[in-house]
Amino acid sequence: MSDLVESSSQLERLAACAASGALPQTRTVTPWSERGRVVHAFLERARTVGREDALVDVPEEYRSLCEAIDLDALPKGTWAAEVALALNVYAGTVRELGRGADRADLYASVDPLTEIPGTLDAVAVSFDAVLVPDWKTGWAPIAPPARNHQLRFNALLAARAFDRWHAVVEIVRIREDGSVHRQRAELDAFELVVVQQEVRAVHEKVQAARALYAEKGEAALQPVEGPWCRYCPAYPHCPSKKTLALRVAAGDEDDAAQLELLTDEVVARVWVRIQEARAFLGHVEQRMREYAYGRPVHLGPAGKPGIWLGRIEKPGNELLDGRTAWAVLAEMRGQKIADEVVEVYCSKKAVEQAVRKTLDKAKKEKISKATESVIDEIRRRPGGVTRKPSSTVGEYPGPAPVQQLEEGEG
Repeated sequence: MSDLVESSSQLERLAACAASGALPQTRTVTPWSERGRVVHAFLERARTVGREDALVDVPEEYRSLCEAIDLDALPKGTWAAEVALALNVYAGTVRELGRGADRADLYASVDPLTEIPGTLDAVAVSFDAVLVPDWKTGWAPIAPPARNHQLRFNALLAARAFDRWHAVVEIVRIREDGSVHRQRAELDAFELVVVQQEVRAVHEKVQAARALYAEKGEAALQPVEGPWCRYCPAYPHCPSKKTLALRVAAGDEDDAAQLELLTDEVVARVWVRIQEARAFLGHVEQRMREYAYGRPVHLGPAGKPGIWLGRIEKPGNELLDGRTAWAVLAEMRGQKIADEVVEVYCSKKAVEQAVRKTLDKAKKEKISKATESVIDEIRRRPGGVTRKPSSTVGEYPGPAPVQQLEEGEG
């Protein structure tokens, strides 16, 4: 099953570029994909054992995010979670592969010549329809449900598996602050038949591309570039990207000679290449950052002695404790204004608004100084301020980090 490239999450890209399904695949695990996996697992457990017990299993770095998720804003119902299914693209039938287990294990029995698998984050069944939400973290661009290949395919899987002819699909966006945004679409019996035809067409194009690659190699393929390239597992093997890399590395002697004598034609050609090179180098840089996020790299051999590329922890924005903020505002600015501005939490902007409304003009109070005095007092109170740490990947000086040394090294 190692050569399986088609699944529900890949359909958006494969529909645009079938060649990407024929090339060798390089899978990567990034901090962002790991965060999505943790959130999915938390939501599954929270529905069965409750929020507090589910949080026990969440790694510390993701706990504040999961703790903040507004579970009441998620779709309601009795759900089956992490349901793996496979569609026979020719017969139109769907079989269940299992639930809750590792997807690689569940997909092991899939026939890549006739079947496409997919795993539903959750599914609920009514007397005439299926409801299929899809949890999304982060803010990467996503096609709306009615045009989203993954969600449309998931709707087909669920409808066929549970013998229904109507499906409701939702994109459930979980923001960084735990709030939830939902987009919904409905597919009737006719639309489900259209989805089945679309999926079969994509499958046949991918199979044709794989046959062409096996016979004539990558040079015979015609990749289609677009936003789907960003997370494509075939990116390092794509002939379009290799050609661009060579052009960036080798340059163009004709263009170089003409740069002293610019014309509209030269500017247009070079400008397009600059944009292509930026996109390519941006993707390469992202790959380097993903690698260095988990394993710091010494840049000394590349001419930067004492400098490392790796994960840098940064303190997040201060979060004011609502109860402490209320007590301080009530004490320093009056209970009435404290009741007005403080809810479950209190932002610094809310403190500024409270101070602005209660400025003592006779004492010529300055808004910035008065606001900072209130916030300083909140900071001094136990539990008054917390910070949600963040991390990024960048260069920093220093000795080898502890996590850089593995057993047998040093």
